[in-house]
Amino acid sequence: MKETFLHTLEGHFHKNLEGVTPLQRAIREKSWSHFLHLGLPEKKSLGYQYFPFSQFYQESFDLGEVPHLSKEQFQTSIYPECRNSHIIFVNGQFVPELSDTSGLPSQVVVMRLKDALNHYGSFLQGRLSRAIKDETDPFATLNISLIQMGLFLYVPPKVKVEQPIQCLHVISQDKPVLISPRIHFFLGSQSQMQWTYDQICLKDFETFSNAVVDIALEEGATFEQYGLLNPCDHGWHLESTRVTQKRNSHFTSITMTSGSKSVRQDFRIQLLGENASCDLKGIAALSENKQSHVHVLMDHQEPHCHSMQLFKNVLTDAARASFEGKIYVRREAQKTEAYQLNNNLLLSDKAIANCKPNLEIFADDVKASHGATISQVDPDHLFYMKTRGVLPKTAKKFLISGFSKEIVKEVSFDPLRKKMENLLEKVLK
Repeated sequence: MKETFLHTLEGHFHKNLEGVTPLQRAIREKSWSHFLHLGLPEKKSLGYQYFPFSQFYQESFDLGEVPHLSKEQFQTSIYPECRNSHIIFVNGQFVPELSDTSGLPSQVVVMRLKDALNHYGSFLQGRLSRAIKDETDPFATLNISLIQMGLFLYVPPKVKVEQPIQCLHVISQDKPVLISPRIHFFLGSQSQMQWTYDQICLKDFETFSNAVVDIALEEGATFEQYGLLNPCDHGWHLESTRVTQKRNSHFTSITMTSGSKSVRQDFRIQLLGENASCDLKGIAALSENKQSHVHVLMDHQEPHCHSMQLFKNVLTDAARASFEGKIYVRREAQKTEAYQLNNNLLLSDKAIANCKPNLEIFADDVKASHGATISQVDPDHLFYMKTRGVLPKTAKKFLISGFSKEIVKEVSFDPLRKKMENLLEKVLK
């Protein structure tokens, strides 16, 4: 199965070399070579122990194309607050004609990645070269080989983007497709922005979305990311987030998913300067036989940095979830504070949660902890609420809601937070 899957990918790679510039071709060929060196992952591969490969490698996908769409087909999915600050991807490709960034400060640069290679080549070429050289995840490497139309977004130093930017990923195809969205952010020193993203399916066929988001934060930059990973029911969604943070920078990511055939999030955060901070949170509310998997590497390289990881799963029916996370504290990273927690609530005897929190510390002056819990709804809590006149069904709903909304309530963008809350109620009713 792996051989057939790899052979199909190779055909897509060669097709994706057609009509590109010599620079693009060189980058894609170098990435493909590194992908072959890494090889397709399997059960024993780091971060993939619980991924359903036996089913995944039986799938067959064509390269995604951009169909003709009108704005009216997805206009209701654009938040009113983002009417003039939204970016549209269709089947994994950035479509400037459907996007509207007129509400952003004039200094902010939003352009196609292939154009940015010419205008911001010194930054992007170095970034891509390091990404290829240092990347250990095969699918994140494959993304560069199969990218079709990516996005580059640059916020100059001291520019604060007051208006939230929405990224809407639109899926619309008549056959199973492989799509490779890629986004590069570069935030100058003391700059600030808020990014929110979600997906809509106009046509729900088999989809393999292999997305990569690359974020570079200069000194004092602040980046907030809120994501609703609600892909097509028949989709496979892999999302790799790569972040480098310099001194005094701040990165926040809060995501929620209702799952699909499998949703996999892979975070690699590098804290490269003193007093950098990172806050990762996520909630998965899964039903039926849907899956969600999270893998995190939090790499503390300098002193006085702070990181927090909190991921929760609420599982019903035969849903499955996993969390594999590592806090890595290097010898130079004294005075580090790093915390990691994974909580799982099982609402069915068939639901399965796996968790592997991990610490690897080489500094001797560190505050760090990691932990995981797997439990069902506490009968004592249900009894307590029953004695106060709350019906058992309502009491259970309150307890599940309280467990879940600890994550959701921290989303500062009101429209997305309400959308997440509504989805939680729908999944857990």
